[in-house]
Formats: sequence, C-alpha cells, structure tokens
Amino acid sequence: MDTAFDRLTLSFPKDLEEEFRRDYALKSVWHVRLGIGLAIALWSLFGLLDPWIIPDVKEPAWVIRFVFVVPSLLLIFLFTFSEYFQRLSQPTAATVFMISALALIVMVNLVIRPGGAHPYTAGLLLSVPCGCVIWRLRFINGVWAASSAVAIDNAAAVWLTDIPAAVIMNNDFFLVSATLLGLVAGYNMETYIRRDFLQRRAAEKSIEQLNALREIGQSVGSTLDLEAVLNTIVTHAVELSGASGGAIYEYDGETQAFHLRTSHGLETELVEILRAAPIPRNQGAIGQAVAALRPIQIPDILEKPDLVLERARPVLTRLGYRSILSVPLRREQRIFGGLVVAGRQVGSFSNEIVNLLETFAAQSGLAIDNARLFRETEEKGRQLEVANLARSRFLAAASHDLRQPLHTLSLYSAALKLHAPDGATGEIASHINKALASLSALVDSLLDISKLDAGAVQPEPQNLSLKTLIERIEADYRPLANGKGLEFHVAAPDILVETDPVLLERLVRNLVDNAFKYTAAGNVTLAAEADGPRVRISVRDTGPGIPAAERERIFEEFYQIGNPERDRVQGLGLGLAIVQRLAHLLGLELTLESEPGRGSTFTVTVPPATDRRASPRAPAAPVAAKPSVLDGARVLVIDDEPDVRAGMRTLLEQLGCRVAVCSGYADAERLIDQDGLEDVHVIVSDFRLRQHESGIDTVRRLRARLGQVPALLVSGDTAPERLREAQSSGLPLLHKPVSADKLMEAMLAALRR
Repeated sequence: MDTAFDRLTLSFPKDLEEEFRRDYALKSVWHVRLGIGLAIALWSLFGLLDPWIIPDVKEPAWVIRFVFVVPSLLLIFLFTFSEYFQRLSQPTAATVFMISALALIVMVNLVIRPGGAHPYTAGLLLSVPCGCVIWRLRFINGVWAASSAVAIDNAAAVWLTDIPAAVIMNNDFFLVSATLLGLVAGYNMETYIRRDFLQRRAAEKSIEQLNALREIGQSVGSTLDLEAVLNTIVTHAVELSGASGGAIYEYDGETQAFHLRTSHGLETELVEILRAAPIPRNQGAIGQAVAALRPIQIPDILEKPDLVLERARPVLTRLGYRSILSVPLRREQRIFGGLVVAGRQVGSFSNEIVNLLETFAAQSGLAIDNARLFRETEEKGRQLEVANLARSRFLAAASHDLRQPLHTLSLYSAALKLHAPDGATGEIASHINKALASLSALVDSLLDISKLDAGAVQPEPQNLSLKTLIERIEADYRPLANGKGLEFHVAAPDILVETDPVLLERLVRNLVDNAFKYTAAGNVTLAAEADGPRVRISVRDTGPGIPAAERERIFEEFYQIGNPERDRVQGLGLGLAIVQRLAHLLGLELTLESEPGRGSTFTVTVPPATDRRASPRAPAAPVAAKPSVLDGARVLVIDDEPDVRAGMRTLLEQLGCRVAVCSGYADAERLIDQDGLEDVHVIVSDFRLRQHESGIDTVRRLRARLGQVPALLVSGDTAPERLREAQSSGLPLLHKPVSADKLMEAMLAALRR
C-alpha cells in the first residue's frame, strides 16, 4: 500500500487525493478544534502572566494577544463548525499556525526586543510541533509553513533587533531542530494516516463486494425472476466498477445475435438504439469478448472505433463515453450473453474490477441458465417422467453452481472475521456470516433431497426412547412457541421404538417446524402413544389447514400453499418433501388429516422395539478445536476456481497454515518438481476439477508420490452418481459452502487419522 502515494510529497493520484482530503478533514476536525482551543488558552494564560514577565511592554503585548491573536483564533474555531471547513481544512490549519508564528515574531522582535542571550524563539519552538501534529497540518504544508516562519523570524532578528549573531545562531539550532522533529513527526503521522486510509478503503471495498456477492447469491437462490436478478447484477456491476452505465445482453443461439436484456445508468436515447436491433455475434466489443471467451477492454473508443457498434458509436461519443469493458456470460463452454459497462474516463479498468465482473457474469449466466431450466421444467410439467428428470438436473446444476460463489464468500467472510474480530468491520463480518448461515441452510435442503434421491443415506435401525427424542425437540422449540405466543403441548411417554434415531428425529423436527411456521394463533401439539402393536407420533396444529385438492401436492419439492411471492421466511418448500422421502426410506406410514380453517395433523407410525436391542448411537462428540495443531501445517489446496483458491489461502493462512495452491494434478506436479513441495501434511481437494479430472484420482496420484497424506474432498456437486462415487472412495466429503469451523474440524480429524 505504501507505493500508492508519493513518499516525498505524501500525495495520491488526483481522484484518490481528493477522496483522502475529504476523509482527512472529516476525521481531523476534533483535533484541529482541540489544537485551536489549546492555542487560545496558552495565549490567554501568558497574557495574564505578562505583568510579571514583561512589565515594561505589557500593554503592546496585550494588544497583540487580545486584540489580534485571540479573536482571530476564536473566529477560526467557530469556522470549523461551518460547512466550508471540510473543503478548507488545510488552509485553516495553516492560517492558525501562521497567525501564532507571526504574532510571536512581531511580539519578540518588535515589542519585547530582547538583548543578550535571551531564548527569544521559545514560542516558535512550541508552535512548530503544534502546527505539524496537533493542528493536523499536512506534511507538505507543514514544510512551507515552518520554513517560512523560521525565515521570517531570522530576517526580523537580523534587521530589526540588536541580538548578537552568535545568539541568533544558537537559538536557530534549537529552532531548526524543533522544526525538523516536528516535520518528522508530522511525516510519520501522515504516512500512518494514509496507510490507514488505504486499509479502510480496501476493507470497505471488500465488504461492499462481499455484500454485492451475497445479495446476488440470495437473488439467484431465492427467485427465478430473471429480470430482478439481472437488474441486481448490472446495478452492482456499474456501482462497484465506477462506470457510468452498463447492460446485460442475452444470446439467442438460433439467430446468433445478442439482445439487450436489462441496463442501468444508460441514457434513454442510447438504450433505445441498443434495443432497436440485436447485435450480430461477430460485431462490437461483446462479439470480440465472446469470440475470445475472455473480457475485452476498450480504453478509448476514439482510438478503436471498429470495436464499437456502428449505430451506437455517434451517440456514445456525444454522451461522453470513452471506455468500455465487455465480459462474456458463459457456463463451461455455453454462451449465454455478455455483461458490458461503459465509463466516461479514458483508461482500462483494474484487474480487481475485471475479476469481480467475471464473477458477476458467472452469476448472470447461472441466472439465465436457471430461468431457462425452470421454463423447460414448466413446459414439460404435464409429462411426469420428463418433468422429474428436468427437476433433478436443475437441482444438481443449480446447487453446484450456487455453492461455488457461496463457498468463496464463506471463506473470505471467515477470513475477514479472523482479520478484524472487533469494531465495525468485525460487526459487518458477523452480519455477513449470519446471512451466509441462513442462505447455506436453504442450499443444504437441496443437498438433503439429492442425498435421499441418490440412495446415499442408509438407515441404521436401533432401539430408542421416544421420551428422550421428544423432550429434546421440545427444548429446542419451546422458545419459538413463547416468542410467537403459541401454546406448545407435549406428551412424551417412555416408549421404545426401533428405527434410525437420527433420521426419525429429522423427520419429526421437520413436521414440528412446519407446524410452527404456518400457525399464527392457538397451539401446536407433539405427542406419542402406543396403539396396539404400533406406536404413533403425531404433530397437530391450529393453522389454516390444507384443502383436499392440495394434500398430495404439499409433498412436492418447492410447492407451498399461499406463498406465490416465494417469501424465503417460509423456506424453499422442501421440508415436507424430505419428510415423505425419510418416511419411505425408514418404511414408516405417514398420514395427514386436515380441515381448512381448523388445522392439520400429521401422523407417522413407528414399529415398537424388539428384544434384539442395539446400544443407542451416541451423538458424535464435538471436536475440540486446537488451532495449534494447524500452526505451521503445510496444506495443499486443489481447486479449479481461482476465487476459491484465493479464499482458501486467505482463510488457512489466518489459521496459521502454510498454504500451496494449484488447479489440478499437473499443476501440483509442477509444485513438487520445480518448487520442492514435499512436506504436505494434508490435502484439501475439490471433487470435480477441469477437463474431467476427479479430485479422488488426483489425491490417489499425489499419494503415490508423497505417501499416504491425509486428504479430504470439498464439493458443491449434488448429482446422485457423484455422491455415490465420493462415498465409495473413503475420503471425507465436505459440501460447499464450508464454514471455517467445519473446515478446521475436518482438517484436525484428518491429521489425527
């Protein structure tokens, strides 16, 4: 960050310097007021001491102090409360310094006129550090102000007094020393302030980008309203890039042309021209970006007019646009369109902005792809088998691509919290983490559906006490009932049943959660009772009830009664779909009784326990976090996404690890052969890498070279065949997004093994 400003003059480039000066003035106003107040107090105090210190000339000294200096400083103090102070803060500080310095020079050399070895520069010795530090005079201003004061003082001493030259030189030694010390202190102070400004600015930009990614991720994950998602993306793209306007184009494969889908910040005249006719695939900056499959920049459209759409060129020029950045929207090798931003400044956009817009472009492509998949699902809804296939494809693709940016965001958010655990930045990081936890819970519901459909969940029947299970659920939901003003009735008899305790508890919890979600007044009841050779667990509520025509559909994925706006407070509509799958997996009977306006009752029938009792499966003890185990550990991160690699490096280095990153086996082999990477303690690999490379195969090949290094897989893929493949490999599998705690627990467990 030091290289961002001139080390001699302490100044940024023009635009950044203006931003810094506003920030500097805003943050130093209280220092300036305090400094002026101190100066007024000192001038007044010495005025009271004048009758004892300089009785012969006390009247002229009082005139200087109380007629000129103190009133001037009071006026300047009042000016610091003016709206103009922020723009004139440095001239104000310089004026305070020069008033004090010149008044001292006049008083000493023209009024007091000391003789002999009198230390006549004592007042200036105090004023110089005040000007450089207390009054927050910037270093470059402090140089000319202090130098001017010293020069004027010497001229006055030589030409207007009889002070011996030896005395002048002796006093100059101390005055110049104080000046240099004050300037060095001011230089160091301003250097620190400028570094702090850059760090705060970078942190604010990172937070702004993280919030934009979070908002876009939520938009993509919570709605299939393509216009809303694309509007969100193009708005953030324009704001964060500093551009004047932007647009998103959608590609039509049949006509091989780009159609304007949405825009932000562009003038109506320009939008009408761009909408008038589609852009052929091989024309304009967007055509070049798609052909090259990478971002294309035009630093000055006047120098490269051939890259600008011919019909739009005159309007762009007349409206003052000079630079353009075009990013292709694609997913793998499929083109969906282009994201374009245009600015009125000549020059290229920074690499940081280009990378950010590539992430936005990936989100746009995902949104367009999701919308197309959803339209395809709706069109084939009459054909049950085809609709189910389309829905499965949507779950696998959307869940994977949602988890990638969520995982990156989770890593950076955790690293940000570790970097700044307290203060405003730490609080913002905590809010981001809470929002991520909520969004991750929604994505986890998609994963649960995929796991159950894939057959990757195998029940482990055991004898368990319903009393213990129901009391645990009651303890968790009692605060929710109290918060909503609902009665929560529980009947928990000590009955033993035989089934998988973890899966049964998930099933019952989903039913209880659903009851509280849709019950606004009255009560919810959770009860168990023996009914002959069977045991019934029922969940009753006094909610709105379910019409007879809807009782089959409520068990479908994403279907919700009375939620056409897709309010995320009511979830994704997957809770009852998971209940039905769990009941089928456990071989339990699930029934529903409901009366509109009076409530619903869900009942699940469980077999009683038999004599062949297995010991209850104890919940896994939480792994004690021992960050010291990770200190200095060499971690090899393998992921084909640059953002994920960068995020993992940032987080793991915050945890004390030594991190090496690569995109696949060939990249890892280069690290081993060329960089001498041998002492790897644990491998963290993405499951699905580029060019059909598998993380499982990559780990196997690396172990052949490095030995049996502990390893774990991280994946956002929820396709059934992928889940079964990961399960059979024997490698621990984490599902994106992975929190810092889960990642650390998995790494510690791998290192222990």
